[in-house]
Amino acid sequence: MNLICTRHWHLPFWYFYLKFLKKHIHFLEKFCIPAPVIGGLLFAILTCIGYSTGLADFTFDDTLREVCMVFSLLQLDFRQI
Repeated sequence: MNLICTRHWHLPFWYFYLKFLKKHIHFLEKFCIPAPVIGGLLFAILTCIGYSTGLADFTFDDTLREVCMVFSLLQLDFRQI
């Protein structure tokens, strides 16, 4: 599978899994923390633990970085119209 197909297959799974976590952990529901923020925090914590213990070293592919930056800037521009 290529990069786009992999992304489209895994994102819905993670989104619904994080919504499930939000529903069952009272702290997250009480302070209205959205599912994408929960996912970002979990990834940041696991990356930090893996890097600091030497278990994992991460390298990121930035192939879609410019495309995503353009789309996010366009979204901000369209909200102002």
